Amino acid sequence: MSRIPGNIPILFPLIFLSLFFIIPMVSILQTGLQNDEGDLSLTHVGEVVNNSYYRHVIGFTIEQALYSALTTMALGLPAAYLLTKHQFPGKSAIRALLTVPFVLPTITVAMGFILLFGKFGLVNDLLALFWTRQSILYNLPSIVLAHTFFNFAIVVRLVGTSWAGMDPKLEQAAESLGAPPHRRFLHVTLPHLLPAILGSFILTFMYCFMSFTIVLVLGGPTLTTLEVAIYTESSVIFNREMASALAIVQLCFTIFFLYLYTHISSKLPDISPLSSVPNGKSTHIIRTKSTGRSVLATFPSSPLADLRSSGSTASCHSIPPLHPRNRLRAFFGKGIPSFRTLPRKIAIFLYIVIIALVIIGPVFEVVRHSLIVDGEGGESYSFDRYRELWNAEGSPANVSPIDATINSLFFAFMTVMLAVPLGTIIAYVLHGRSFKGKNILTAIFMLPLGISAITLALGLIRGYSTGFLSMRGSWYWIVIAHTILAYPFVMRSVSSSLKGFNPTQRDAAMSLGASRMVSFFRVELPQILPGIIVGAIFALAISVGELGATYMLYKPEYATLPMVIFRYIGIRDYGMGSAVSVVLMLIVFLAFFGIEKVGKGSGF
Repeated sequence: MSRIPGNIPILFPLIFLSLFFIIPMVSILQTGLQNDEGDLSLTHVGEVVNNSYYRHVIGFTIEQALYSALTTMALGLPAAYLLTKHQFPGKSAIRALLTVPFVLPTITVAMGFILLFGKFGLVNDLLALFWTRQSILYNLPSIVLAHTFFNFAIVVRLVGTSWAGMDPKLEQAAESLGAPPHRRFLHVTLPHLLPAILGSFILTFMYCFMSFTIVLVLGGPTLTTLEVAIYTESSVIFNREMASALAIVQLCFTIFFLYLYTHISSKLPDISPLSSVPNGKSTHIIRTKSTGRSVLATFPSSPLADLRSSGSTASCHSIPPLHPRNRLRAFFGKGIPSFRTLPRKIAIFLYIVIIALVIIGPVFEVVRHSLIVDGEGGESYSFDRYRELWNAEGSPANVSPIDATINSLFFAFMTVMLAVPLGTIIAYVLHGRSFKGKNILTAIFMLPLGISAITLALGLIRGYSTGFLSMRGSWYWIVIAHTILAYPFVMRSVSSSLKGFNPTQRDAAMSLGASRMVSFFRVELPQILPGIIVGAIFALAISVGELGATYMLYKPEYATLPMVIFRYIGIRDYGMGSAVSVVLMLIVFLAFFGIEKVGKGSGF
């Protein structure tokens, strides 16, 4: 019995992933790598490579991902510097704003961008007052802008965490030796930050490369990426062979990107606690250039630091604490600033304002537009659209938004029921153990991070449309797809919790006669429970906001909130679409509020 927690439970993730991930991926390979006679052949892949249209699709996919990643880096690195090296009023609020893109489902952001930057959106209304309306959407810049919105915080969190974890004595030593600021940055700071910069760039590039909803909604009919092309070939043209060949090409790219990111992330500096404090946080002494004072930077030992969907949140407290009025003086300078200092601080202030407006603008416009109704006296504000949420007659998805809400919550609940034990068992078995084949197992378990939702859905369709395990038209293959997409976040969350667990407590329990099973449930589980809860909330939020796989697998009666919003966008009913978007945002915000409550109550 003492070996049960280490051996028997691993059979569940192995069987689950073999059935619903490995077999679907193999079915894609079989379809894409066989000719009409059933022999192994590169005919279909060759058609993709030799066809000028598909070469253009591949080129555009790389182009938009590259531009998006570069733009995100250009805007994110200054924010990482400001939030790490400066103290200013509203810093905590700005940091909180950076998490907003991560808690928003993609389809709601697409709705926000349409309302904010569309032909008759708020930005064009302002332009019309001084100039003329512009076509901002349905082109490459709009895709890049939306991708930057989503991935901005990746750069800020990864680079900011690495920057905050840098030993300040290195820069102080260089300064004492007479090195000017630019040489200290090039020869001391930049080499330390380079792995984080490269890692965040590759991660951003990979997410943009696999983007589906943003390109589908904001790209227009002439801008197609591999992800959209796979969906079109599979679900519109019904050319499954070509769809599989495109998926194989995409898999080659994404697995390569995942390998690069894994290789680079292994070189990231360890931001381990320098000293333990009672609340479970790690402490670093940092001397800020903006104030010239030493500050105590406190970082939660949290699984959120390891996840795309959140990242670490650092809170810096001056020693002694600065009064808000003194913080203003420290930031903007005492008396009349020099000519050299004034433009710099004005630029910093404008940068903060622009970033805050760009992040909050789409959310604000979705909420505002959901309350606007047209009447005899012109536009007015009302809750009429929210009253129509119960009505299925006007819904383009043939279900009422309330029924779609029930569907979304049901799928999310079932996803949590599967993803939590799946991710927890994997994290527990892989943590702190060395055994034969561990590297292979780890690679298999991490592989879903490099697989897009569309490719996963295509694999399920190819693998389970016929036969005794056929899932065609069922609700549970939506749950399975959501589980595959969500469990890596549970795994990372629980893994981070396990890093903070002291194994001597388990050994002490076993030395007192407790079995391995008893020590797990009585000693280990209570300590990693916050990480499990955080992972469960992430799984719920991912399921509720997922569109790509659901779009390919759902039946009309199983329509979810993202599907209803997408249908409203399709018929240009942005009023009801924004109202449904607000409902979806509220669900996700409540989920992440739960993460914050768990974190504050448990040291996370």
